[in-house]
Parts: sequence; structure tokens; C-alpha cells
Amino acid sequence: MLHFNLSPTLTRFAQSRALWRLALGPVGSGKTSGVYLNLLYQTLEQPVFNGVRRARCMVIRNTRAQLKDSVIKTMLSMTPHDGHNVIFKEAELSMTVRLIGDDGIPAEIHFMFRSLEDEKDTQRLLSVELTWAWISEFSEVDLKIAKAAVSRCGRYPSKAMGGCTHYGVVAESNFPVKGSDWYNWIEVERPATVEVFKQPSALSADAENVENLPAGYYENLIEGADPRWLQSYVLCEYPDSLLGTTVHKTFDRAVHTGTGLKPIVIGANSPPLLIGMDCGRNPAAVFGQIQGSGRLNVLHELSASNCAMDTFLAKHLMPLIVNRFGGLKCVVILDPAGFAQGQATDLSPAKVLQGKGFTVVPASTNNIQPRLDAVDNLLSMHQGVLIDHDNCPDLITGLARDYIFRTKKDGRSEEVPTKDHPVSDLQDSLQYLCLYAGGNQHAAVARRLRPRSAGGRVAPSPLAWT
Repeated sequence: MLHFNLSPTLTRFAQSRALWRLALGPVGSGKTSGVYLNLLYQTLEQPVFNGVRRARCMVIRNTRAQLKDSVIKTMLSMTPHDGHNVIFKEAELSMTVRLIGDDGIPAEIHFMFRSLEDEKDTQRLLSVELTWAWISEFSEVDLKIAKAAVSRCGRYPSKAMGGCTHYGVVAESNFPVKGSDWYNWIEVERPATVEVFKQPSALSADAENVENLPAGYYENLIEGADPRWLQSYVLCEYPDSLLGTTVHKTFDRAVHTGTGLKPIVIGANSPPLLIGMDCGRNPAAVFGQIQGSGRLNVLHELSASNCAMDTFLAKHLMPLIVNRFGGLKCVVILDPAGFAQGQATDLSPAKVLQGKGFTVVPASTNNIQPRLDAVDNLLSMHQGVLIDHDNCPDLITGLARDYIFRTKKDGRSEEVPTKDHPVSDLQDSLQYLCLYAGGNQHAAVARRLRPRSAGGRVAPSPLAWT
């Protein structure tokens, strides 16, 4: 029986039963060893057929040389070829490992190693019935191939042989580049069938597998290394795209997003609904509420193209409030420019909002740096902000990928983020909301909104439409 210890991150990886399990970490952190051991352990948990537990795994990497020099080398160092319990066939690039479980029942897993150097390799990959597909250094492999490979998983052992207890795609890699297909799939889209396990920075006190590395291994690596290489291979960070750098590097999808967030509605004493709003011909709004713990929950996003404020209110904003946020008092934190009178009308956006019963306050500043700092402050704070994954897709995509400082021809970053609709409009709205939530404006406004008794009755909501 095997007796190896897995690191904390890879232990969680091994305990997962997700269809897709992706391990991200620095070079030398034991990712390959951990994935291999996990597959051996899970083979011992497969159904018994004719007295044996069985599994089949295809190991995928870009080239045969990478398979031989990295994955196969690691596997044979842990379970050396002996011609009986471990049989490695170099000509076929295959390996069979025979095990005995604690219950005395034998088990067998067959590994097939496949590179992606030509069209035939890919075709062969998609014609095999598998228990698992193992994609090594997945950030170097086309995501489309990985998605095709998952369709071959869970098909061996067949139903007639008892089926599979565990199956799916297992994969390990260093951190992919921001904006790449893998990054977008992991951090922006993240299907429910995908679980991602991130090891800590190799330079942190929690670094994993250092006991199996030479002294000073990582310190020697960082001398003169390219900063983007360091991000991916040592610091456990997503390197910035060469097209530009994301504005909010503190954003972490796993930490800052959640599902099923609901507004607090507890009658007259409910926390008000806060609406950060950017005006103009492409208006946008971000809806939030401050929780009892002080955390800002961002509950919804809304944007429109080429319409005036009164149209935005009538067609978009007011119906949403009635349908999802009915019963809550509303405070709009408006772009300060929205208090200026327009050229074509005597009514400013602020006046239009006030005419509909909203409490409207100007954001404390329109300077870009304090606005960006307000967002980063809440992102950096423990339990500072949580964003609804289902109702704020464009806002999250902007934070994760699309809201960037573009790179100039000389390699330096522009000082002002890109202005792309609706990404920047929603980010502006979030900035106004965070300025308010992280400042001291809300205390004074909350006092104004507090219900006052009149003859034993609670004062009515300022919003009068139905």
C-alpha cells in the first residue's frame, strides 16, 4: 500500500469530487506528484469487477519530450518500473500500476501518455474511453482540447463492469496569463463543475513542498528573473497580459464573489439600498447594501446604451427595484457631474432622480485615483465586499479581466483605465458606491432616512411608485 503525505492544497484537491479539478501552484511545489498519488488512491476506491478494481487515465501534454522529461520521470521516481507491479512501456508510452488496497482487493490503473504535436495525436485522444484525463501544465494546452477530453471521461469501467466511482479531468499548471482562455474560464466564467485549488506563494511562510527542495531553491530562481515569469512560477499570481494590466490586482474571484446574495428586508429598519450611478448617454448602476458586519454586498448591475436618465429610470431601474428590492429605501450615489444642468433640458440627472422620490447624494469626488483606491480598500479588507456572481457578470468580468490600464508602445501603462462601454460605466458606478460605503457619508444619510414615529405610525417610504 502507498504511504505518501500530500500538501494541504493537494489534500483538498484529493478530497474533491468535482468533474474538473485544477491545481495551480509554483514550480517545484509537488503538483505532479500530488495528482499522480491522488489517481492511485482513487483507483483503490473504484467498483470491484471480477475481483479487481480498474481505472484508465490518459495523460496529456504538448510534446513527447515534455511527457518523458517531466511527468513520466516523476511517476517512475515514485513507483519505479519492476516488470510486475509497475510496467512502463516506452515504445507505447504507457504505464500500468498494480496496487493492493487495505481491504486486500487488487486494483489496476493503466496510463496512456499522449502529446499534441500533430492532428493524429488529437484524434487518438478523442477516441478512447477513460476514467480520467490528466492535463499536465494545462495552461499550455488548448482549452478546446481539454473540453473535448472531458467527454471521454467516466466511460471506463463501463456500466457492465460496475461503472466509475470517481472520474473527470484532473489538471495542474503554473498560473496562466490574465485574459487567456484558461484564465477567463477559471476566474470569469467558472462553471459549477470546476473546482480550482491554488497553492500559496513559494516565498510565503505557507509555501508547500519546500522540505523536498534544495536550500535556497526559490531565492536562487528570483535573481534576474522576468517579473511576469516570477508571477506565474513563484508568486502564484496571474501574470498581466501584454495588452495591459488589470486595474484592481486585489480582486480575487474566490474571495470576492458569491451566489444567492439577497437584500436584507426587515421592515422600516432595513438597511437602505445603495445605488452607485454613472450618468450620461450610457447610464449604469450598481446596487449594494451594507450588512450588519459592515461588509458591502453588491447585489445587482444595470446598464443601458444611448438613453437619457428619465428613460433609464422608467424602462430599467424602477422596474428592477420594484421586482427585486421592493420595500427598501434607496440612496443614489451619483456621479458629481449629474448635478449639473444639461444643455437640452432644465433638469439635471439628479433632479430627475429626486423627482421620482430618490434620496440623491453626490459621490465625494470624481478624481480617478481616490475612486480606484475606494474599491481596492474594500477588496483588501477582510469581509470588505462580496459581489453576486449571478447578477453582476459584467462587473466581475471587468474586475477580473477587462478593466485595464492599456500598455503604451513604450511598454509603460496608461495612467487612466480604458473607457469601454459597459465595462467602464459599471466600474465607475462601483467606485461611487465604494466611496460612499467606505467613507462617512452613509452615517449622516442613514440618520436622515431613519423612520420617525407620527402618532404611533412609521413614516412612509420616500419611494411612492408601485
